[in-house]
Amino acid sequence: MSRLSRTARKELSKHQSPYVSGFDSLLGDVVHDHFAEDEQLNALAAACADAEEALEIREESLDESDPVSTAMETSVGKLIWAIEKRARERVAELCEEVATEADAAWLDIHDEEEVRAAHAEAREWLSVNTNAAERAGVDYGDALPDVDELLEAEEVSA
Repeated sequence: MSRLSRTARKELSKHQSPYVSGFDSLLGDVVHDHFAEDEQLNALAAACADAEEALEIREESLDESDPVSTAMETSVGKLIWAIEKRARERVAELCEEVATEADAAWLDIHDEEEVRAAHAEAREWLSVNTNAAERAGVDYGDALPDVDELLEAEEVSA
């Protein structure tokens, strides 16, 4: 992961926070811990921070808005839109990870109820956010394994 400026980290955090606080299970912890491990999100946040800084510099030197600063404002808005879209895709990726990998190995750290709740919440989020799931190329719905299958498969192989 590249080093992000403080402004870029704040931009990422602004888009991450609603998901972290919005999930009731340990899925929120997964999003908290792994959301920013995404090259594309980092690049978009850095570009947005740089564009905002360039706009501030331009606006400080002008008394009024001009076509260039207007175009820069539009660019910042489009970058924020792209971050929002990519953030949903990233959450979809993390939900798929939980829904496909939350197996008996997770029981070493979490109790079974927590694993089941995270799995259910991930599946539910993906079933409601199919556009983001499709853009991210992740499975959702019946394509995901049942949590009982995940937990039993590990027990059989152990």
